[in-house]
Amino acid sequence: MPCQFCYIPFNGVRSALTDRLAAIDRAAAMGAELITFGGGDPLLDRDLESVFAHTASHGMKIQLDTNGLLLNAGTLPLLQRYVSFMSLPLEGDADTHTAMRGNKKHFAHVLDIIPRVLDAGIRLKINTVACTKNLHAMPTLADTLLPFANREHNSLARWSIYEFIPAERGDMNRIDFELSPGRFQSAMNELCRRFPDLPIEPGARSARKSAYFFMNDNGTVYATNPSTDCDSTVFLGHIMDDDIHEKWSALIEGTDHGVRFHDRANLRLKLI
Repeated sequence: MPCQFCYIPFNGVRSALTDRLAAIDRAAAMGAELITFGGGDPLLDRDLESVFAHTASHGMKIQLDTNGLLLNAGTLPLLQRYVSFMSLPLEGDADTHTAMRGNKKHFAHVLDIIPRVLDAGIRLKINTVACTKNLHAMPTLADTLLPFANREHNSLARWSIYEFIPAERGDMNRIDFELSPGRFQSAMNELCRRFPDLPIEPGARSARKSAYFFMNDNGTVYATNPSTDCDSTVFLGHIMDDDIHEKWSALIEGTDHGVRFHDRANLRLKLI
């Protein structure tokens, strides 16, 4: 989808399956406990079942970030077998979502598949990018999500609201999306006050420094730059480099995530 607020460093290259599986082997050897498959949309990958099965064979958990356009009765069984957690995007009310995502049918489609995902027993969270274009629509979206949060069985696990990060494509459009200092936090405080029954997870820009490192399909590794308030990405090398683990550890040393990383020996990789 042509999202102008995206901060992911894409390269548009699809590597051979053997190379991708080897990269997963390397991540497992480094101690990764979870891989988030994002994009783009991972459901476009014809080898996704092989990739998921290989990841699961290492005992790593799988999270799927998808726009949901290809999520249907044909693809859902695969996700039931392998995916521990799924994320779907909603950016506000129907008009606001369409303006940000550029697809007139997407809002209704996501609302249609949310109960199907929950009925399948998959833990689900909704991702929202908070910016100048949709902050006004957060209460309306909250009302929309409440019935899913109040389900008796497998209710909505989380509503993650991430402050816009002006990196990559987002950097070119920051004047249209970037919030003024303090505005995100005040809006989240009010939203949490008004909707205490919603599992809201605010993700302030300053709190997201190197929460993941990112790996492109060809094994190239990046991370958000903790020294610049996450408004740029840092090239770290290749997943097969002997020192890639040390480079990422050094980058996040002293950050909140760095403390969690050393305490839990937990490595989170986002494959894009």
